[in-house]
Amino acid sequence: MAYSIQQLLADVKSLGVGNSFPYVNSDQKICKLDAVDDGQQRISFTFTNNTTTPPTVENGNFTQDKLQLVANALSAGNAINIDAVLNGGGNKRSVLEAFLAHTEHIFVCYVNGAKHLFWTPQHSHVVGSLCYLAPGLVANQYVSSGQMENDFQQWLVQQPSRGESGLFGASHATTYCGGLRTCLNDPVFDRVFVKNLFEVQNDRCFQILFDTIRKVPGYAAYNKGWNNQAFNAAMGKYLKYLQEKTLSMPMQTGTNAFAGMPLQRITYGAPGTGKSFGMNECIDGWSVVRTTFHPDSDYSTFVGAYKPTMNGAAIVYSFVPQAFLTAYVQAWKDREHPQFLIIEEINRGNCAQIFGDLFQLLDRDDEGESRYPIDADKDIAKFLADAFAAAEIGDADVKSGVKLKLPSNLYIWATMNTSDQSLFPMDSAFKRRWDWKYVPIKNANLGWEIVVGDCEVDWWKFLVAINKIVKGVTNSADKQLGYFFVKAKDSVIDAEMFVNKVAFYLWNDVFKDCELDGEAFKIEREGGEVDVLAFQDFFKEDGAINEEVLKNFLTKLVPQPETAPGGSEPGPAVDGEA
Repeated sequence: MAYSIQQLLADVKSLGVGNSFPYVNSDQKICKLDAVDDGQQRISFTFTNNTTTPPTVENGNFTQDKLQLVANALSAGNAINIDAVLNGGGNKRSVLEAFLAHTEHIFVCYVNGAKHLFWTPQHSHVVGSLCYLAPGLVANQYVSSGQMENDFQQWLVQQPSRGESGLFGASHATTYCGGLRTCLNDPVFDRVFVKNLFEVQNDRCFQILFDTIRKVPGYAAYNKGWNNQAFNAAMGKYLKYLQEKTLSMPMQTGTNAFAGMPLQRITYGAPGTGKSFGMNECIDGWSVVRTTFHPDSDYSTFVGAYKPTMNGAAIVYSFVPQAFLTAYVQAWKDREHPQFLIIEEINRGNCAQIFGDLFQLLDRDDEGESRYPIDADKDIAKFLADAFAAAEIGDADVKSGVKLKLPSNLYIWATMNTSDQSLFPMDSAFKRRWDWKYVPIKNANLGWEIVVGDCEVDWWKFLVAINKIVKGVTNSADKQLGYFFVKAKDSVIDAEMFVNKVAFYLWNDVFKDCELDGEAFKIEREGGEVDVLAFQDFFKEDGAINEEVLKNFLTKLVPQPETAPGGSEPGPAVDGEA
């Protein structure tokens, strides 16, 4: 069955003229369907970009020739990248991508990090929604699920184990494989598109699916009851296997692997929400230059400056590039692949001082290059001329170093911790030149527990309780704690870790100027006097953790359910991560 331009027009029309849909990767960019003209074979739209101040609005249309190219590409039966099919990037092509992705038989998948669309008449999802495809269903792009399971099992038994044998047990490997093959047939997962996880052979898509599965209502209870949380552990092992095997579908020739992704993005949220982790997962395997901003950062530490260096036994002064110029040079030298400049904690530095005139370069045109190149000072120009001497660069001003202009494959991504009080607030003009991605606090469903002696408290329940108090006393969500505020060891957060990281942060950064109320924050002193719990109360005189005080705090904050007579025992222990 072929996918015709008539079918494409009918699918888009089914979305409803007058309705609006977000970009695939940004809910701040809205695409309104204005008209579908069957006779002229044309689609008209209005695009609103809410990431700018004020929002920008533009109108446009897709003509018959462009729509025919896309229909032909989808009909071929492979995952397609819209930018590659239409030979370019920009807002307009992403609007068509958004419309198609919300239709019934078109799914989104990621190929080496780039958004692709795949049309499959055998499967469908709710019109107006997005659904991510397991790339294993793309014809001729994968081995059989049975072969994949066999390969994974052979890899698994060679992995280290917490058991005495040193390697993963064969019986546990069989258990894991059975879970990956059959668990999604349980009614609790009735809305999950894939049923046999061995059909998913792309590491990035499996990460998306993994995250989706863990958000299913009832997942935590199901996982806890299935062989002592072995299903979650099995998915974690399979993800690691895919990452090692890098079974990603080949990237289409000549395309940018991250076409459609924001060139400048700041990922922000409360501490412990996984901002850096999520970003690193996305760029894993690509060329990355990384820096961290702090109050002493300036233009010279970000761009470059003359510094004393050793030339044999002599000390000479030479120009030393820093993070920006290092990434800039690498991006221009290799235009076929993405180059990332990662800025951690961007709000801890004075961005106006650090970027200086580079601020002008952040304004990109529709092709992703700087709209307004700037003149390089003579020191930078000389360094760039030497660096580009043997490089093939079509722009003579860039190659000679006299002009600075960001290439379309240079991605500048940053993280921002909302709990940090920035010494140098960003101005609105600087903010407008970035896409912003908020990472909310959410339950990662990893089953982590705070363990203090015989007391066990669910980590997520603690976070829910304490974050409610944090928001109440600070009138803000900025200082709340994310799931990954600490890193549990074997799913356990012990007393030392909790007091020295969690309690220390709460009492010294959050509660230091607040009046604490509630039973959890009360302590009885000698003589029966009731006082407010202080951070030092968590320690004994010899510096050891006062576990009784800690248990009292935790159990009052998160009341524990009564144990049924006779109690209950967990299932058999299973090697691997829970």
